[in-house]
Amino acid sequence: MTTMQATFSAIMLLNMVWFGMAFYFFSIRPVIVAKLLVPRGERDSLLFGTVTYALRFLGGMNFALALLSLVLLVNPVGFTPVQQGWLALVLAVAHASQCSFNMPLILRQRGMPGATRLGLHGPMRLIFAVDCVMTVANTALWLLLWQVA
Repeated sequence: MTTMQATFSAIMLLNMVWFGMAFYFFSIRPVIVAKLLVPRGERDSLLFGTVTYALRFLGGMNFALALLSLVLLVNPVGFTPVQQGWLALVLAVAHASQCSFNMPLILRQRGMPGATRLGLHGPMRLIFAVDCVMTVANTALWLLLWQVA
């Protein structure tokens, strides 16, 4: 196995695990995630149930990204380096959306709406950190694959 193949496999494995965990929490355990997003005083609202169901949809999208990562992991030779690169770029954009769309909101409001603490704390800090690292890893992989092709 070449260094490039090992790097590709490692990044696809990390993508699969991360998106798989997101699927689990958003689709299988959405109430836990909704409690992270909705302030305690608002959880009796009918909108709490709506958020819970909307999270399941988000979980479905993460399942598709985990499946794409798995397919690339178990059958990388089924794709040319250019195709692998494009798919790595798609995964980079999926991770980047977590940082680019949510970080300005967090910074502008100095925390999640209704949060008792300012800034990023706990699970939200981990989510943003991992997604930013995975954005860089997938983008670097895309660039490396384009050089090979």
